[in-house]
Amino acid sequence: MKSEPNQNQQFIDICRQEMEAANARIASRLSEVTPKPGGNRKDEMEGIRRLYEELADKEWTETDETCLSSLGESSEIQIKGMIRDAFRHSPVLPVPSFRYLVSLAKKLQSEPPRPPAPSNPEYLTSYEREVLANVLSEHLRNAGDSIVKKLDLDEGRASLVHESLEDAQGNIVSHFSPLV
Repeated sequence: MKSEPNQNQQFIDICRQEMEAANARIASRLSEVTPKPGGNRKDEMEGIRRLYEELADKEWTETDETCLSSLGESSEIQIKGMIRDAFRHSPVLPVPSFRYLVSLAKKLQSEPPRPPAPSNPEYLTSYEREVLANVLSEHLRNAGDSIVKKLDLDEGRASLVHESLEDAQGNIVSHFSPLV
C-alpha cells in the first residue's frame, strides 16, 4: 500500500495528538494518586507551576521559583501563554528549565518567527536530538560542578555558574537541526 506524503503527515499528526491526549489523561490520573512535593504552596502562581511541571515533566525547583518571581507584574494568564508559546517553539526537548522557557519566550517576542523547516532526511530525529541534549546537559553539569569545586565557590556563585551553563545549553541545542 503506497501513501502520499500528505497522508503520512496526517497519520503522524493523528498519532501525535492521540499520544498527547493519552499522556495528559495518564498524568492527570497519576496526579490524583500521588502527592506532589511542595504542593502546599497555594497562591495565584500555582497554576504556572503545575503547567510547567506538566509540560516539562519535571519538578518545580527553587531556581524556577526565583525565575518566576523575577517576572514581576506579569499576570498568570500572560505567563502561561508565554510558557505555552515557548514550549511549542522550543528546539530543545525535554525542556532544560523554567528559566530556559522564559528566555526563549522573550527571544521569540523580539525575533520574527522562523519559517517551517523543509523535510530533509539529513535532519535529526527527535530521539537523536534528545540524546544529544541529554549528553550535553550531563557534560555541562559536570563541567559546572568541576568549576565550582576548583574555584571553591559559595552557593550563590555556584548557582550563577549553573544557570549560565543552562543558558549556554539551551543556546547550543537551539542550533541543532530542526525536528523531522
